[in-house]
Amino acid sequence: MKTIYCCLFWLALPTSLLQAQTIPTAPNKTDAQGLRQGQWVILYNKDWKAVQDTAKMQFYRVIRYQDDTPQDTVRDYYLSGKIQWKGILLKDRPEEVIEGKCMWYDENGIVQEIRWYAKGKLLKSEQYHPDGTKKEKLPSIELGLKYYDAKEYEKALPILEKYKSIALSFSKDEPKFTYSFLTMLKDCYKQTGQLAKSQALNPILKKLEVKLANTWKFLNQRGTKLYQAGKYSRALIILQKAKSQAAKEFGQGHKNYATACNHLAFLYKAQGRYSKAEPLYLEVKAICAKALGVNHPDYATSCNNLAFLYQVQGLYLKAERLYLEAKNIISKALGTNHPDYAASCNNLAALYESQGLYLKAEHFYLKAKAIDAQVLGTNHPDYATSCNNLAVLYKSQGLYTQAEPLYLEAKAIRSKVLGTTHPAYASSCNNLAGLYSSQGLYSQAEPLYLEAKAIRSKILGTTHPDYATSCNNLAVLYKSQGLYSKAEPLYLEAKNIMAKALGTTHPNYAASCNNLAALYESQGLYSKAEPLYLKAKAIRSKVLGEIHPDYATSCNNLALLYQAQGLYLKAEPLFKEAKAIFVKVLGTTHPIYATSCNNLGVLYQVQGLYTKAELLYLEAKAISAKLLGKMHPDYATSCNNLALLYQAQGLYTKAEPLYLEAKVIRAKILGATHPDYATSCNSLAELYRVLGLYPKAEGFYLEAKAVCTKTFGENHPNYAISCDNLAELYRVQGLYSKAEPLYLEAKAIRTKVLGTTHPDYAVSCNNLAGLYFSQGLYSKAEPLYLEAKVIRAKALGTTHPDYATSCSNLALLYKLQGLYSKAESLYLEAKRIYTKALGTNHSDYAVSCNNLAALYQAQGLYTKAEPLLKEAKGICVQALGKMHSNYASSCNNLALLYKSQGLYSKAASLYQEVKAIYAKALGKKHPNYALSCNNLAELYQAEGLYSKAEPLYLEAKDIQAKVLGKKHPAYALSCNNLAELYRVQGLYSKAEPLYLEAKDIQAKVLGKKHPAYALSCNNLATLYNSQGLYSKAKLLYLEAKAIRTKVLGKMHPDYAQSCHNLAVLYWYQKAHHKGFSLFRKAFQSLNQQIKQNLSEANENDRKQFLQANIHYRYRLYHSFTYDYLDSLGVAQSDSVLHLTYRNRLLTKSLLFNSSQKTKERIYKSGDTSTIKLYEQWIEKRTRYNKALELTKEKRKLNGINLNALSEKADSLEKVLARKSTAFAKNLEEYESHTWQEIQQKLRPNEAAIEIIRFRKYDKRWTDTVYYAALIVTPQG
Repeated sequence: MKTIYCCLFWLALPTSLLQAQTIPTAPNKTDAQGLRQGQWVILYNKDWKAVQDTAKMQFYRVIRYQDDTPQDTVRDYYLSGKIQWKGILLKDRPEEVIEGKCMWYDENGIVQEIRWYAKGKLLKSEQYHPDGTKKEKLPSIELGLKYYDAKEYEKALPILEKYKSIALSFSKDEPKFTYSFLTMLKDCYKQTGQLAKSQALNPILKKLEVKLANTWKFLNQRGTKLYQAGKYSRALIILQKAKSQAAKEFGQGHKNYATACNHLAFLYKAQGRYSKAEPLYLEVKAICAKALGVNHPDYATSCNNLAFLYQVQGLYLKAERLYLEAKNIISKALGTNHPDYAASCNNLAALYESQGLYLKAEHFYLKAKAIDAQVLGTNHPDYATSCNNLAVLYKSQGLYTQAEPLYLEAKAIRSKVLGTTHPAYASSCNNLAGLYSSQGLYSQAEPLYLEAKAIRSKILGTTHPDYATSCNNLAVLYKSQGLYSKAEPLYLEAKNIMAKALGTTHPNYAASCNNLAALYESQGLYSKAEPLYLKAKAIRSKVLGEIHPDYATSCNNLALLYQAQGLYLKAEPLFKEAKAIFVKVLGTTHPIYATSCNNLGVLYQVQGLYTKAELLYLEAKAISAKLLGKMHPDYATSCNNLALLYQAQGLYTKAEPLYLEAKVIRAKILGATHPDYATSCNSLAELYRVLGLYPKAEGFYLEAKAVCTKTFGENHPNYAISCDNLAELYRVQGLYSKAEPLYLEAKAIRTKVLGTTHPDYAVSCNNLAGLYFSQGLYSKAEPLYLEAKVIRAKALGTTHPDYATSCSNLALLYKLQGLYSKAESLYLEAKRIYTKALGTNHSDYAVSCNNLAALYQAQGLYTKAEPLLKEAKGICVQALGKMHSNYASSCNNLALLYKSQGLYSKAASLYQEVKAIYAKALGKKHPNYALSCNNLAELYQAEGLYSKAEPLYLEAKDIQAKVLGKKHPAYALSCNNLAELYRVQGLYSKAEPLYLEAKDIQAKVLGKKHPAYALSCNNLATLYNSQGLYSKAKLLYLEAKAIRTKVLGKMHPDYAQSCHNLAVLYWYQKAHHKGFSLFRKAFQSLNQQIKQNLSEANENDRKQFLQANIHYRYRLYHSFTYDYLDSLGVAQSDSVLHLTYRNRLLTKSLLFNSSQKTKERIYKSGDTSTIKLYEQWIEKRTRYNKALELTKEKRKLNGINLNALSEKADSLEKVLARKSTAFAKNLEEYESHTWQEIQQKLRPNEAAIEIIRFRKYDKRWTDTVYYAALIVTPQG
């Protein structure tokens, strides 16, 4: 009697046969239709396979047929002729179906077992000992199978273990059954933590696999295992074979064929090949409908599977219909109190959750939970799962206080029912830890993650993928805290486990690479992050294909990395590739496609491509609105992003309502303690700060900071950002004492959490430096700016926009200190970076042009400044439009240049345009509008239009008093400006209180060591000087000089100015000897500035610098010399005339000898590359001069660009000047020379004569012109 096995619903046990000594014979006839008739004797070998050869026979059967159906009792015999089995068969082919009582005998004729069947289904069985006594009754195999199907492994295991020996005895005759049974037993061992017993079954299973290699069931199982191992290409081949084999074995209408289709569809879904999965799921659904009917639970399952496919594609309406259909079927077939109905509610809830329909999701999660509680009880693992699902929903909404008790309840149930070493309990620990981590409660999260990790280590081993997941989760926690040194080894461990357990081509290994890359990116270690992102992308490309969402995610991650590095040209094609994949796979109405639009929009925004960015942001917003509704967090994010874009463009009235809309949505959906709500507060605060609405901004910054404190704690990087934002608000208001502790707090957090090589730490250094810079504490600012620059160079590279920002910041500091050559090289470096990274049409490039122009303007290099300012203005018009603040700034800068050149009409039109822009864009109460009033007033003052200047100064002063308060440096500046207007008009009584008010403000806000306070002292001193109050003026001039000496140094132009002012004061007091001493100090400072700023300048730059910075002081000194000599009553004074002569020689040397000296040094150096460079410069100058001789038409015809030729020649000349400076021990043309040196070179009867022409200064410039001859002869 062969063994009988039917799926997992019954179990037939092995038989023993008795064999007669003499084998009976029978006709073994079949009729014309091929049906067996009459008596048959069938011979079997040891494996119960029918044979003809008696030599191979071990058993035989005596059976009678009627029309191929067995009749009466069928008997099987051993070779000896003794009976082995007897019973009634309803069918004997292809599988045997037993009916009623049947008996098995051993070879001695003793009964071994009796069973009772009903149409092939085992009802009960009895086993007997050789002495005829009944063996202990085995528990029902059906009960064991029922427990297994219900995943109650602890109950199933002891029953299935009792049948293990029986199952093993079937291995030869029925390998399918034995394999299936042992697979279940192995699973039970694994699920109950008995890993050694589970692994002990592997050798037997492998032998059985060889036998079953080409059966449907085995192909199906093998394909599933390959899928689980991430070997999708091999799994696909096997599962396709399984589907074909199932069709052969059972036909295309059979449930096993449907199972094969289902598994193949699942693989396609995992690969993102949704178009291939859908027809298979539909086929399964159709089979179930036809075979089982549309009211059957299995049909409902097919609806669920198809619904989930639609859900992942974002086809929510199609998914919802199917989920509802499945729910209704289960409701009708099983009732609304059945666990399967609860599962349907869960599925529907998950769909609504993914759509952000949290109220609907909550309703169904609660319903599922209530059913599980009623049917299974509140101590059942499924009830724990319901608690978990609901907790996840609350967590995603930021409702942490509602989520926590549910996570705790699920954890307690699993602890009690499954034990604290069960994988499900570990999952509970993990989930609860995730909740605490989201809240920033890291100290509570860590022990739970560690507990989960320890359980998985003990139960599953440290090479199991689930253990790797625990390592990963713990690493994420440490990364969130900025504990990178603790996170890295865990990420590496997880990656190594995945490599060993699943292989280095598995998607999970790719995910590990991705996670490690993200860690390195967070640390600014871009060179380490990139190869890992590329590896993950390559794996996903090979395993999943290049149209899979996970591959698109890899493209996106790599693009974000390049964007962070400022490598926009590399980022854009990757963002576009990801977007194209999402279009193809998910369609243009899916939330993930919307995210893709958003990402590309951000890239375009940082590049200043606002039109392109706006279209993408609007598309993302429209998708979110249609698909998720206008109360969804994703829609709020779309509103916020669009608002950021409008703010960047200066479209504040369009930005504000979007910020407010996002804030309202987040408050309602996520709550006012959610991090996203804090983001909304920050965004709105930033807008109000830009608009000058400081009280409103402060309220929102404080609210955001309070949320971060509560959610993340005061050691979190997000809290540091809140501190920074609030500090910046206080800084722009001049509230430096309130700003500094916040900047320091943020810096301390980043030092502790991120380390001092992180880009965010560089931000803190930069911010704090900016504060000290605003206070005039340059010695404190410089090392911080330098530290930030070094960090960014190392972490981001020297081509990153943030590094360019560091260069610009440091350059501005050097500019204000009068270190122009140092400033210029940094500004040029920043401009080169912006050109390469962002292009010459970007607003940041325009800013770099403006910065460089301002430097040239400060040096009086107006011809170099003007083209840069015009270029910046043109870029701003094109990139931002004429209503943007950056365009207004460009106009303002150009106007300032024209004013400096005396081109008042050109300046006036630009200042008026700026004023109109600020009035419209920011309103007439904004500090920037006040600044525009000030600037226009200064222009009118310079023109002598005092009546037009005064109301503008007063308007600016009133605005700043109201918006910034009367303690703000900007208000002090307004007081100063108005005072200066009154002073030049001789309205000294009106000027003095304003000067004093400005001085008091700056003393209080900036301190008495600030350059701005020194300027106030200087201005007030000038007022007193004009009034003849010399003793009061002297004290203030001396105070200003002392501050500038200490803060700016003796090489700064402001120090020279102080010496000059004090010298003039002494001159007015007839204290010529004191005045002379100070004039000499002023010229010493100026000479140092010349050497510092002009040693690497070209000839034209030198001329402009001298004209703007030197000639005025020299001319004034000529008048002083005249008066000094007159007071002495002699025609000459060696010391006085010596200084005059030395100044004269230096000017001539700079103007006429510098180029010649450069040439001499280059040729003397013998440096061939520099000599070649010099010859190239000569060639370019020659080409330029020849081009000047051509008409405009000829230049245009020959494609000659004069500006380009000039720029190239100037650039080369600077390089040559720098190189020649390096070759020289002393720069002769910058050295002071005496009349004695000239005398030594004179021959007898020769004389050196210098003629000086100057207008006389007598407390004002007069029209009287004087001539002086400085004569040197060999005699004296």
